[in-house]
Amino acid sequence: KETNFYKKKTKGIIPYVKAAAMILTPFLSFFFTIETVRRKKEQKYMNKALEIQRIQKAEYINATKAKMAKNATKTEEDDDKDDDDGDDDDDDDDDDDDDDDDD
Repeated sequence: KETNFYKKKTKGIIPYVKAAAMILTPFLSFFFTIETVRRKKEQKYMNKALEIQRIQKAEYINATKAKMAKNATKTEEDDDKDDDDGDDDDDDDDDDDDDDDDD
């Protein structure tokens, strides 16, 4: 009688693989779905961020160009205000005052 108890028929590894597949399939599909949704949202956020970055870059370039143009016109106006001696003050220092040599 004891020999019949130990002589069970083994079905091999196939039932274990089927059981593992039945257990893991819902989990894997759930995580795959979550990951797909997350990636789509992340891509949407990245597209928004890139668009904002492009707009800010364009604003910065336009502001820099406007500032450079403003500085260019400002230096032209400053050159007109300068006197003949080349320094920025409006006094003409090229006058020869020889009042000290009257000894």
